[in-house]
Amino acid sequence: MREFVKFTEDNRWEGEVWHFWLQLDGNQAELDKLAVWLEKHSALSDDDDEFYLNLDHTRYEDEVDLLCQEAEPGYMKNHNKVVGIANLGDLELVDSPDQIFYKGKIEEFFS
Repeated sequence: MREFVKFTEDNRWEGEVWHFWLQLDGNQAELDKLAVWLEKHSALSDDDDEFYLNLDHTRYEDEVDLLCQEAEPGYMKNHNKVVGIANLGDLELVDSPDQIFYKGKIEEFFS
């Protein structure tokens, strides 16, 4: 059974928090890279949005499916499942997480 980790976007402008459960299996190196980059940029950022990746908060697929099934609606559901292999490219070319992840765009990096 696949495992997932929680990527959270706290969108202060919308007044909502969205959780994206990212597939861990096959993505450990890309997610490790993302965690380091987010930590580095969160200290420098003055954006309205904050992004968090908790690699220690894993859930099995059946739990994620249940969370997504029971998710609260809003601008978008507050729990979302993201499957596939991640390709985050060269994050060092981006100045801010808002530039690439704003409003759930983390999903675009998984195929």
